[in-house]
Amino acid sequence: MLGQIFWRSLFIQCVLNFDKMQNTGFATAMMPVIKRLFPQGEEQKKALLRHFEHFNTQPYVASIIMGMIAAKEKEYASSGDTKILDDISRLKEQTARAFAALGDMFFWGTWRPFISLLGIVIVYSGIILKETWLMGAGAAVFLIVYNLIPLMVRWYGLRLGYEKQEGAIEIILKAKPVIQKTIWWIQCISLTILACFGTFISSKTIATLGGQGNLISSLLSGAIVLWVAVTLRRISISKVVILIILISAVQAYVFK
Repeated sequence: MLGQIFWRSLFIQCVLNFDKMQNTGFATAMMPVIKRLFPQGEEQKKALLRHFEHFNTQPYVASIIMGMIAAKEKEYASSGDTKILDDISRLKEQTARAFAALGDMFFWGTWRPFISLLGIVIVYSGIILKETWLMGAGAAVFLIVYNLIPLMVRWYGLRLGYEKQEGAIEIILKAKPVIQKTIWWIQCISLTILACFGTFISSKTIATLGGQGNLISSLLSGAIVLWVAVTLRRISISKVVILIILISAVQAYVFK
């Protein structure tokens, strides 16, 4: 059953709509649970309609909520307690908002930009070195490495929600500081790569202008590094990290 929910969860945004957002995708993912727990057609209809209410969250973490709701549906089917139906609606609404904020911050705001930048650097390296396999490797890094973490979160999150129910929320809250620290380090690494890559590209490009290329590229490279440092200060990252990035950028320029 969990395998069926997992597969269907991949398509949660296929019928995304402005009115109730991901409700159709969520209801579709819950169909294996509904069919197994409610054999009567009328019961299935009522259960399905429960999940056509408004629902919207970060799609990669939606499976955690699906797992919790599947367990709640199982509990309701065995006990018949109508209070559980109120718990289902409340749980979906509260967790969808909280998980969306955390999921957006990690996946959309950190992981995707980092892997995109890494892929671009590898592809450009292939262009410079005239190595076709590096260009393909850059695309593979984005497609494979990027999707690896979301798939793991979808599957293990589904199991976590189903097995722990509301306890999954407590586990995620305890893990939140670790997630935030991970985001912090990924941002540091991303900006270090950006500074080095920007310095290298500018120096190579401007140097093609001729004799004055060295001076101009030095000034432009310094401006890029300065911009990165200012950006880092705006997001309150340690001065030590700024110094590391500055040194890395200078090294990228000197040893180009």
